[in-house]
Amino acid sequence: MKSMEANWLLQKKRNLLFDLETYMSKEEKKLKKKEKKKLKHQVKSRFYYVFWGTATIAVVLGQLYVGTGYRMLHNDMQQLLNKVEGVLLRTDKPNYL
Repeated sequence: MKSMEANWLLQKKRNLLFDLETYMSKEEKKLKKKEKKKLKHQVKSRFYYVFWGTATIAVVLGQLYVGTGYRMLHNDMQQLLNKVEGVLLRTDKPNYL
């Protein structure tokens, strides 16, 4: 009788250990899923910063390009007005108004 109880108790302990190992593996699976989710989130976050950093640099460079063009246009207009100024402000013709 005692050997049967001992075998039963031993089997019960083995089942309990198996259940604990199964439970731990489930917990480990949950942790791995969380790590994967975090990794995916970090990849998205990295892409987010790369995208917006690139977009910001493109906008700033575009603004510099347009600003330089306007500065060149302004200089050319100033040169043109300086050349034409003598013609526009002539006072030898009478004003008919």
